[in-house]
Amino acid sequence: MKCPICEGKTRVRDTRLRENGFKRYRECLNCHVRFVTYEKVDLKSLWEVVK
Repeated sequence: MKCPICEGKTRVRDTRLRENGFKRYRECLNCHVRFVTYEKVDLKSLWEVVK
């Protein structure tokens, strides 16, 4: 994931499980800004169309 400030690379400092996904604490390796992302799994049915 890119940093929202400088678009540098980030690392995950901590991950917490939530009822509908994950809460990840991230830190930029370039400018050292810390921020939080909320991620969830999106399960959708896949359809195959055969002609």
